[in-house]
Amino acid sequence: MRKSCQLLVFLLVLLFFPVSGHAFDAYSLSLGNSSHGSMIAVNAGVRKILIPRIFETANGAGSLSLEGAVGWWHDNDYGNDFFNVSLVPLAMYTFDKVFSGWAPYIEYGVGPVLVSDTQVEDRELGSSLLFMNKFGAGLIFGIDSQYKLGIRYHHLSNADLADKNAGVDIGFLMLEYRL
Repeated sequence: MRKSCQLLVFLLVLLFFPVSGHAFDAYSLSLGNSSHGSMIAVNAGVRKILIPRIFETANGAGSLSLEGAVGWWHDNDYGNDFFNVSLVPLAMYTFDKVFSGWAPYIEYGVGPVLVSDTQVEDRELGSSLLFMNKFGAGLIFGIDSQYKLGIRYHHLSNADLADKNAGVDIGFLMLEYRL
């Protein structure tokens, strides 16, 4: 447990204080709730756009980003607090040629997440290293398309790499500000 917390702090420092000096493209805050019990979740994230327009269609364009986040979960039933750090490649398709002033989007990503404990709610995750599937949809809006408001679904599990793999599902409401 102590090593997991130390690793989480180290990854937090790397995530929010990058060595390279390159600025992130966007910052986000997400508030959520688990589907298995009474756990609430808060995530703070940063995003770097890797390929802004990887392909185009008549209705929009696809992009590829890398999203890092730190999170805090609180289990109201058991009174436990959990912390996590994730780094997820994120593919997004934006319908930016359909409407004027706002653009619907869909997104999907899969990547690693490190959690501070393997017992969450009444579920045994089996490992501190998990994988996150992230699905989302919402709207991009603002004068310079700087705001992104959406919903996300996160599924975290160890991909059957451990004996136990109960997994956790969390729904989020997310607001992002793009620089």
